[in-house]
Amino acid sequence: VVENDELAELEAEIGRLNIFDALGIVHAEIRHSNFLAWLLDPAESHGQGQLFLSTALMDILRNAPADARPLSPIDLDGADLRGVQVRREWRHIDLLIVAEQPKIVVAIENKIFSGEHSNQLKRYRSTVASAFPDHQPLFVFLTRESDEPSDEAWCPYDFGQLHAALDRCVRRNEDSIGEEVRVFVGHYLAMLRSRFMDDPKIDELVDRIYRNHRQALDLIFERKSDPRVRLT
Repeated sequence: VVENDELAELEAEIGRLNIFDALGIVHAEIRHSNFLAWLLDPAESHGQGQLFLSTALMDILRNAPADARPLSPIDLDGADLRGVQVRREWRHIDLLIVAEQPKIVVAIENKIFSGEHSNQLKRYRSTVASAFPDHQPLFVFLTRESDEPSDEAWCPYDFGQLHAALDRCVRRNEDSIGEEVRVFVGHYLAMLRSRFMDDPKIDELVDRIYRNHRQALDLIFERKSDPRVRLT
């Protein structure tokens, strides 16, 4: 693999500076939820008000079954969300978004690698219904590949859909979004694209490199997994 053009191209695709890689939080569900809470909160330091929140909710509503929507995408498009609170780990729910006008509550359960446990989705739904009886609920099960939730009240949604919605938003509003925020969100989108989504270009490179160097790579993987061998 020395001076291998294909390997160099692959490293160029995945080796760009990324703040999420640098901090070692790519696979940390808690950190993903922290970032999303920051991004979706109209009062946060990104200075974009409800731009990102409206973008994400609009796309979630568009992909949700009609009978699971607290309001239609058209209604949201013309609404001015007021009294918004974004809460982290409220009663163990990853993200909870509460708006007073219109009166809606959105629960987002973020699952990157871990699965459901202890009938949690049904319990979370009951908790939200009890705490917010006057709000129309929306339950979102956010996973890598739109995994089917155990509770049918939850709407499957994936990081690919979120990436597409946020990417469109940033492109359409690049003149009004500050450079620092644009770069930060760009790092997040690049991380989603390279780690949690199918990328035909990367898949093609990986397949080509493996086919051309299968024996050498198999040996590397075998040696790497041997506890007696220390490879750095």
